[in-house]
Amino acid sequence: MKLLPDQLGQIAVDDKQARDEQMMTIAPKAIGTFSPTALNKLVAAWNKLSKLFGISEAYETFSEPQKVFPVEFTKLIAMASSAIEDAVAAEVLSSDLLLDLANTKKDQDVVLLAAKIEQAAKNAAFKSFLMEAPPEPSEPEEPSEIAEEEAPMDEDAFLNMISTRMK
Repeated sequence: MKLLPDQLGQIAVDDKQARDEQMMTIAPKAIGTFSPTALNKLVAAWNKLSKLFGISEAYETFSEPQKVFPVEFTKLIAMASSAIEDAVAAEVLSSDLLLDLANTKKDQDVVLLAAKIEQAAKNAAFKSFLMEAPPEPSEPEEPSEIAEEEAPMDEDAFLNMISTRMK
């Protein structure tokens, strides 16, 4: 069956919706009542940090209160959280800057997230950490061919080897 362009477009939409739904099931959620003022502080902090990720497009500000962070915004904050976690693990940032999106329930929590993200964005060591190339995954070492080809040593050969080393 040949797919028509409309069908391809619908597959892409369905795929994006499925990815968004999956993201929302595994990502921590900020659920509460959030004012545009608090959310826009977080947006401003994100927009500063986003440049370190190579994202030049600013996230739009909020004009209405929100009960839940939008999916795209949650993805961005989760990305920031992951980078901060990695930097804390590498002892580049203090653990005080870890983000707790799951326990974000009110405006004060959102403002705290914004402050932590803004501090991370201003931190020179964090900027350097983000600019470093991730380490290349190393290939597992292959056992040497010599070791694989050697036959197990018989008892006489073993005793002979030991006796020559003890001399």
